[in-house]
Amino acid sequence: MKYILTLEKYQAYSDFKRNWGSPVEMREDVEFCLGRLLPKEDMIKSIDDQSADKGIKFFVELESGDYIHMYKTSAYRMQPEGWEYYFNKKKMRYQELKNKLEEDFMSKLETFLKYFKSYDFYAQYIDDGRQWKRATQNNKWIEDAYKNLSNNEKRQAKKEIVKHFKSKELKPQVDQVFPN
Repeated sequence: MKYILTLEKYQAYSDFKRNWGSPVEMREDVEFCLGRLLPKEDMIKSIDDQSADKGIKFFVELESGDYIHMYKTSAYRMQPEGWEYYFNKKKMRYQELKNKLEEDFMSKLETFLKYFKSYDFYAQYIDDGRQWKRATQNNKWIEDAYKNLSNNEKRQAKKEIVKHFKSKELKPQVDQVFPN
């Protein structure tokens, strides 16, 4: 039988001897990270601190019956990537979990309305290749999300788009990218 050495080390309360790291502050950190992770408010049923000497662990039960285990992996505060996430016993990266929760708990229209404001009408003028690629990928994703909406949802989305992009100079581009 082979033995595998795991080099994962979870942070314990004893590792935090500086300005922060008490159980109350860790709970605040968990609540902050969950606020960024969860797509809607009032999804949390309970948060339980199950920490031991080996590391800081929080058990989060959602109203849907799903649960998330969070293990502290970084000494930094208020960073969702400083935690290790297990969703229903399956280890997931922060972004994967965020995407899954949005898929499960948000409609297509809600997802579109959350992200359409990041559309960059001036992406073609970006000089940096990586930034240009990222902006054009983001724009394509938003355009595809709009195309996948039903006609009724497109009408609702169009109202929000027009309300957000008020500029007269952008009006032709808005109408071209987001047709009725």
